[in-house]
Amino acid sequence: MAADHKTNLIKYTIIAVCVVLVAIIGFSTPKFAFNVIAREGVKIENAFGTHTLNLLDSRTMKLYDGLLIESGAYTAVWHLVVPTKSEQKQSFSDKIMRGVLFWAQDRINLAFILLFLLLHRIELILLLIPSASFILGASVLTGFFVRKIKQGNFAFASPTVHRYAIGTLTIFLTTLPFLLLVPIALSPHIYTFTFIVVSILIQAIIANIAKRI
Repeated sequence: MAADHKTNLIKYTIIAVCVVLVAIIGFSTPKFAFNVIAREGVKIENAFGTHTLNLLDSRTMKLYDGLLIESGAYTAVWHLVVPTKSEQKQSFSDKIMRGVLFWAQDRINLAFILLFLLLHRIELILLLIPSASFILGASVLTGFFVRKIKQGNFAFASPTVHRYAIGTLTIFLTTLPFLLLVPIALSPHIYTFTFIVVSILIQAIIANIAKRI
């Protein structure tokens, strides 16, 4: 029963996030997304310095070019959605249809800008992982030590805490890729906060494992 509830919660969370993303792609603009990237870049530079920002931009552009440009993905999507010039002359003489075509072109550009934003944020997370690994490692060890202490003095290992920590962590990790696409200029400190929250959840999971497995 609890497993079904958790599955439904994850499903509805993903659906809600997807609806938000579709709304963003449907009603936002490439200019707005570019401004988000620029503002977020300023925040990263203020937090970690110009060198880190330049390194991040370079890595992201290399990854973006390899995955989406050189692979032909961008061109394939463009030709799939946008008709050729000859087809446009035959079918898009009407002003309304030309407006629809312009809107479709804008959506493609916006989608690929958001993918660049996603890759940029992933690269930042990868840069922060070596530092975050100390926090995660300490949480894992603390969780094991707390569990050993509970085993030794017959303290209570809470199955409720264990269950809710697993559920929260699962939902968080499932929705994280979608949340990284949201065009809001994020402070880089949010990733540090995220690592801390994940560490606390992992510690709670380990510390409250049943004494006898």
